[in-house]
Amino acid sequence: MARKRKSTSNLSPTVKKRLRQAWRDHKLVLFLGAGVSQPYGLPMWSDLVLTLLVDEYPEQFKSLWAHYRRPFGSWLSETYGLTPMMLARLSQWKFQSKGRGCSFPEYLRDMLYQDPKPQPKGATALKAVAKLASLSEQSGRRIPLIITLNFDDLLEQELEALGVPVQTVYNDARKNGNGLPILHPHGFLPSKGTPPEAGLVFAEDEYHKLSFSSIHWAQVEMLNALRNHTVLFIGLSMSDPNLRRLLDASHIPNDPPSHFLFRKNYILTQAERTKAARTINERMLSQFSTGQPIQANLKNSRQFESAINNMLSAQHLYDEQLFRDMGVEAIWYTEHSDIPVMLREIH
Repeated sequence: MARKRKSTSNLSPTVKKRLRQAWRDHKLVLFLGAGVSQPYGLPMWSDLVLTLLVDEYPEQFKSLWAHYRRPFGSWLSETYGLTPMMLARLSQWKFQSKGRGCSFPEYLRDMLYQDPKPQPKGATALKAVAKLASLSEQSGRRIPLIITLNFDDLLEQELEALGVPVQTVYNDARKNGNGLPILHPHGFLPSKGTPPEAGLVFAEDEYHKLSFSSIHWAQVEMLNALRNHTVLFIGLSMSDPNLRRLLDASHIPNDPPSHFLFRKNYILTQAERTKAARTINERMLSQFSTGQPIQANLKNSRQFESAINNMLSAQHLYDEQLFRDMGVEAIWYTEHSDIPVMLREIH
């Protein structure tokens, strides 16, 4: 039996020093993405959208086996360039045209929590965030606020279990409580009760309104955090164009990065490498017309192994350069279980 890998920290002394300084100065803000909710059984954004698409167009998908419906939807979106935002807009339009007996936020909430997992065993990034926030509150609120781009209330649940009072913010109403502010710029869908009357940023048109409004409360809050605090991004892919726009707007060119991002190393299993080699070979062969001598162009497994390693190393460097250009320094880790270890080193 293979020995279980021990979680490790990749925080460099320089990064650790800067994060600890932000902690001491009450200037550390956490930005959370869908990656922190995934261990609890909540779908990633693209999977949630595909689930809604299949549910809203049953006549098109009913001929497929249930376990093939989401893969077919995924293939359709990838093949024809349909982004999750476009599919979300289509699903929302279909829902509204049907006249269901519930509101769209209620429908979306039920889809979001439809397949929850039992409480994860062991440390998770979200539990580690909650523990760090608890220590922050005990030390005079070292973390002034947490911003989560997720709809769910999993963080609130974890903080409640630790006895940490929170103030959930999902609209432009003035903050009137003393609890730790948890901002939901894209909207809030608690697992229990009626969803609040607040705008959701779900479909493409809603996202455009958020992106183009310079005085939207969420834009103001996020830009303020990026301009005046040290942000640690956890569980985000950083592909959100609105977030990237705000990073560009708040970063001074040629200045060193002000923020940090936990980023998973580019590591492929042998099975993933074999699949990648097969896919790349198929795409290479599709360039040749029938009758051309193609065998001489095929590379052997050793050549592919070397090429894949080179490309993964190159992508690692591309990411570092891209993030630094936006004012963000990547903190690379190997396994998700490494994140709680590194979070414990901040305070």
